[in-house]
Amino acid sequence: MGNSRHSNGCIYCGEAGPFTDEHVISAGLGGDDKAWMLRDCVCGTCNSKRFSALETHLLKQSHVSIARLFMQKSTRDRNTPPSLQPRSSYYRDPVSNLLLVVEFKAGGESEVLPQVVLDSQIDRVAITGTPGKALDEFLDALQAHRAGFALIQKRGPRTFYSAKAVWTGSSFETEEWLVHKKPPENGVWLEELALLTTQSVREIPPTSIHRRAKGQMVCRATDLAAALKFLSVVCENFEELRSESGLARPQKDDQPTIHLRLSIDDEKVQRAIVKIGLNLVAFIGGAPLARLHEFDEAVGYVLDGTGSARKRTASQNQFGPAMHDRHVFVLFESRVEGVGLALMMAASLYGNSADVYILAMFPENTDPTAFSEPQVVHVDYNANRIELLDLVGHAQRAAISPSFA
Repeated sequence: MGNSRHSNGCIYCGEAGPFTDEHVISAGLGGDDKAWMLRDCVCGTCNSKRFSALETHLLKQSHVSIARLFMQKSTRDRNTPPSLQPRSSYYRDPVSNLLLVVEFKAGGESEVLPQVVLDSQIDRVAITGTPGKALDEFLDALQAHRAGFALIQKRGPRTFYSAKAVWTGSSFETEEWLVHKKPPENGVWLEELALLTTQSVREIPPTSIHRRAKGQMVCRATDLAAALKFLSVVCENFEELRSESGLARPQKDDQPTIHLRLSIDDEKVQRAIVKIGLNLVAFIGGAPLARLHEFDEAVGYVLDGTGSARKRTASQNQFGPAMHDRHVFVLFESRVEGVGLALMMAASLYGNSADVYILAMFPENTDPTAFSEPQVVHVDYNANRIELLDLVGHAQRAAISPSFA
């Protein structure tokens, strides 16, 4: 850790700047409160690049993102509902028993995407999706790809491969694969089907091609050969599929079965939450406090996972019942006999039970910090409003929280 972190550089990486305004609590979590911004202490590289992957994972690919989808009305722009980036999500059609690709909307409502699936039970392809604009655009895209298209795969961070799929008159065949730093536009993304495993189900979903809400065409198959064979059948039967599209309506189920597959990285989730804790230290206690050497382990953990921020489970009701209409962060001191003075943060997001992280450990004879009296931060994530309270104010707010209704 460079010495400049401890003097006047970025409180995370130590770079001299330029500095940019940093949300103390991620705007995506409902923390877009202009009164709660860190200024002149976080560099643009950390703000825009180093931490973006952590926040994206927390907001779109973690267990927190599921609660966010159901409970938060909108993202930071106030108009767009939260979304997930799952590895896959399926709805089991109650009539065909097929797993159909879905996307989630605000409030956790799922929408079956326009798609063609291979029904292996009757050895034929079938089209589904609610008749309307989205289904028409899907059919238009399929028709445009009948003569050939770019097949795209992501094989690593910022590493994309594409190959031209050419129609030979009876099937699609691929030309040489090329490497790109950015994916080509208007192609078909190839994704490998993954085994869905639950307590009662072990099943590979059907081969399919679907169109996402943002317009990407995606083919899911067990391998390249299966994808090309499937897409060839779709091409040969396109006119029949178009004629059936008016009847292509997925069946509704009052108790739908949804299969959701997320690639959750617990360390990324914890690092993103610890960053909030360090931001709160800098905002409430001041940047000089956050620059102390005692925070180096937590800072290293946030930056690249090399440090530590030991996690503990909060004792039940340590800070009162969960509050489902806001996030709660509590910064407090705890003297550990024979070890020293620990500065800790308890974090409860979307009413979940609190986790506690040790942000810094000071020698036993250290004077109390700005957190000798616990500082409680409430984030009303639907109003984008942040409030600093003491324990009494926190208890008063908790007493009227919807969680008590």
